[in-house]
Amino acid sequence: MGDLYLDFRAPGLRATGRAARFLQFYPDIRTFVFQESAFSLLATLSDSEALWAPYRSPDGSTLVALAGRIALEDDEWDAAKAVPGVGGLACKAIYSMFARRGTDAFGMLNGSFAIAVVDGPRHTIHIASDRCGMTPLFALNTGAEPVFATHQDVLALVSTLQDFDRTSICEFLATGRLTYPFTYHTRVRAMRYGATHSVSWACGSPESLEPRPFFTPSYRPDPSEDEEHFASRLAAAFRKAVDRRTHPILGKTALGLSGGLDSRMILCAARAPERVHVFTFFDVENREYRTARKVASAAGASFKGFRRSPEHYGNAAELGARISGGTGSFLSNHLLGFRGDLLAEGYENILNGQFCDYFFKGLAQNNVVDWFWCEARPVEFALGWYAADHLRFATPLMEAVTERLDALFPAALRADGSDDARLEIEGKRLFPLSYEPENPEVLIPQRTIGWYMPTLDNDLLEVYFTMPVRLKFSRTMYESAATRVCPPGVSAIPNSNTGAPVGVSRLSYALHRLPRHLRDKLVNARRKLAPSIYTDGSWLNGGAYVRSSSIIKRLWEKRNDSARGLISDCIGFDALARGPADWRGADIVLLKRLLTVKIWLDELCA
Repeated sequence: MGDLYLDFRAPGLRATGRAARFLQFYPDIRTFVFQESAFSLLATLSDSEALWAPYRSPDGSTLVALAGRIALEDDEWDAAKAVPGVGGLACKAIYSMFARRGTDAFGMLNGSFAIAVVDGPRHTIHIASDRCGMTPLFALNTGAEPVFATHQDVLALVSTLQDFDRTSICEFLATGRLTYPFTYHTRVRAMRYGATHSVSWACGSPESLEPRPFFTPSYRPDPSEDEEHFASRLAAAFRKAVDRRTHPILGKTALGLSGGLDSRMILCAARAPERVHVFTFFDVENREYRTARKVASAAGASFKGFRRSPEHYGNAAELGARISGGTGSFLSNHLLGFRGDLLAEGYENILNGQFCDYFFKGLAQNNVVDWFWCEARPVEFALGWYAADHLRFATPLMEAVTERLDALFPAALRADGSDDARLEIEGKRLFPLSYEPENPEVLIPQRTIGWYMPTLDNDLLEVYFTMPVRLKFSRTMYESAATRVCPPGVSAIPNSNTGAPVGVSRLSYALHRLPRHLRDKLVNARRKLAPSIYTDGSWLNGGAYVRSSSIIKRLWEKRNDSARGLISDCIGFDALARGPADWRGADIVLLKRLLTVKIWLDELCA
């Protein structure tokens, strides 16, 4: 996977070389540069050239470049092999679809992607991103010739008019995310996702044409649909999504496995689970690790653990900030420190269960979760929600942030407790997915390694957009889907999040849940007396880590007067005057965001 950069400025003003140097995050990332009289196109690739490299038709009239991955059917892979010329099979498949259907083909593509298709005979280039906006597209808005890229920072670097959007930086510090289409740069904005953007130079100078949407997130739930029927539809779509992403042509397939349900469903839905190479990131061999190992064994798959060093996140923080653009917590950068290990294992096709919680478990809803039954129920609207606690600062910039949020969530929408309003709010929080608060979990591997996400499959998205709101709060619905995908031996292994086997009766659930809950209470009490960076879950205690890490302390103290002033303008005081160890309690949320922005600013200004 990789990135795209497209520059329509005069040849002497194009910054393709500078863009390539920024986007080549590792020496093994390949760059493909196409210099034309009307434009320059750069594509980077961290994946198999045979499958994903750009393709140019033998007559030179059509060029296809891809960032991300599309999912193809078996016959589409076979047909792509018959397309003449040199290039990756995926781009050959796109070329064939475009030759038959024109730009209508883009709406049929499946996966997380940004594409550029040069239609030479018509002197037009088309660019598009996937229907969820997981692979973003950005435009440099200077009033001159258009410049586009899949990474916002590269556009700021190639502009002669760099200017930080201070409201956006303040918004991230206050909310943990940005509002689409804003970026950290005044002159860089996200383009519409799920749409085709075309530029024509038929009349000489480049002219941007009106975008043509091919997908708009639209919720169409049937409130009367019963839980079992929906679970059956979800399980069937899940199998299709995973089947498309475990085709043998994709090479050695690996799966990041946890002790929950999402990744075990992916494992069991694979074409040959016993051929999937399961891995888990861990700090200590805790409950999550042991459960994942049991699931792999029950499915007949190999298992490998990758142990994080105590400074795993600090060591990867600077490069991670550069790759992700600093718009999500640096503590969500889980994979980068293991990139070399994963490549050394020969993994070519890495699957992940990201976004199942958002799509099918109501995580983007305002809700409260019952401590015992692990069932959620909706509550009234609040700006703060999972992974996005809302903070307020007494500054003019915060007033601008409030205006932005008031426009995104008008008073009438906040007061509306209907299912339609809840879905509208959820959609505003989730899409485009590249703006999601924990986006480094996806943006970083998406740009640096062979990464596939079954949750972004078109069939699964169809199920998601027809999901009744009440089922988002039902633990049993999702467990019912899991038992349809997973064999009994895998379902019998307790979910590490609840302590109970999957799909058991309410009484059996209670008998398993009560001792787990009591043990968790004791563990939490001990940790309050003696805080540790280690947990029983998948990830470390981020608050304890940032307060104790020597690398984080060094990054925090790295002198950057402009960053110090900008941050003070956002929050109203000199945060850098306090060391990380001096932050306590609820202030840790702000500390994590400050660190993310500080590290990103240091990298961008280096």
